[in-house]
Amino acid sequence: MERLLDKLIVAIGCIVVMAASAPSGFAIVSILCAIVASGLFEWIRGTWRTIPADAFLIACLIWPILLPMVPLMAYDAARWREGLGAGEAPSLPAALTAGLCLVALLVAALRLQPAPALLAWLFAALALLLSERTTRALSRERLQRQTEDALRGRGIALAAQNRDLKDRQDYEVDLATMAERGRIARDIHDNVGHLLTRASLQVEALRVAHEADGDPSLDAGLAAVQKTVDEALSSVRESVHALHDGTFDLADRLHEVVGRFEAQSGLAVELSLDFDDAPPSVGMAFLALVKEALTNVARHSDAPSVDVRIVEYPALWQLTVVDDGAAKGAANDAAFHAEDGASASSQRPDGAFGRALAASGMGLAAMEERIIALGGHFASGPRTDGRGWRVFASVPKDRLTAAFPESESKAEGMPL
Repeated sequence: MERLLDKLIVAIGCIVVMAASAPSGFAIVSILCAIVASGLFEWIRGTWRTIPADAFLIACLIWPILLPMVPLMAYDAARWREGLGAGEAPSLPAALTAGLCLVALLVAALRLQPAPALLAWLFAALALLLSERTTRALSRERLQRQTEDALRGRGIALAAQNRDLKDRQDYEVDLATMAERGRIARDIHDNVGHLLTRASLQVEALRVAHEADGDPSLDAGLAAVQKTVDEALSSVRESVHALHDGTFDLADRLHEVVGRFEAQSGLAVELSLDFDDAPPSVGMAFLALVKEALTNVARHSDAPSVDVRIVEYPALWQLTVVDDGAAKGAANDAAFHAEDGASASSQRPDGAFGRALAASGMGLAAMEERIIALGGHFASGPRTDGRGWRVFASVPKDRLTAAFPESESKAEGMPL
């Protein structure tokens, strides 16, 4: 818009010069040609955008009727700094246009009358001033926009960093909270839990020892004491499990297990986790399956790598552990499956290998029991391509029936 206003002012000045130089019938043609040449300068992009102006200036040297329109070409010739950085020299086309303008103005001083020639020089100077002023204004505006964009981008980056810092702070607070809850749960389990369990056993022993005395009041008193201790034990058990569930983070535990496994075995584990959250019962079951599956791979397979993937779907959680190795010999292969047991849902080959699988063990059977206790499905067996072993487990969300942490605690011999 600024350029259009500037060119309108210069064009009016050129028409004044044309009127002062005794115009002929070709004056309108020269004005139109100058306007077309100046318009092409705005439309054409690139280094050679000055070609229409150059052609008009050369025509001015041939037809003096065009000389009053030279200031309009001078306006475009003064824009040689557009697109150049600080300190850059003008291009050859820009220098050529400036030289042609100077020659045309000299020719105008010789071919035109003194008054029109002086006006032509004055309006050419005005065109140079307007062009320079507008060029600087547009450069400042462009620089301001770039600065605003840079500041806006920096603000967005700082806001993202602040969010990351806040998320990290919240994460560290959560970790500290879970660690403290875990410590409290361990203290209650190791101290209060054992004491209450021992008190319950002692009261039961007293009841048995004094059963032959036949004292109903003593027996009733001991029964009341034992009931109180059992209620306290149940309350402590619920508190311990509530604290323990709040400290369990499946993703952190899996990364810890995988990192320790890679350091000890030298195998590469590709861990892929795609879930928002999983109940502690499901998480502990999946964690136990991953531990067992990785141990079996390290002991009984020559696989160079293992893929562990946990995905949460709208209706279920799914775990797959896949390796790409072969068993370390037929004897070891059969011994491995005999040791780990055969589940009802596992794939079982026929023949001697199948008979080896039939020998009940603990590994695969324990995996299957954990998943079935949660109302899920478990399967393990060779991959379809015959290379490696695959462990699969899924737990439907609407059939989650067992509280795994409690059963695991009892399986580990915890008194609570």
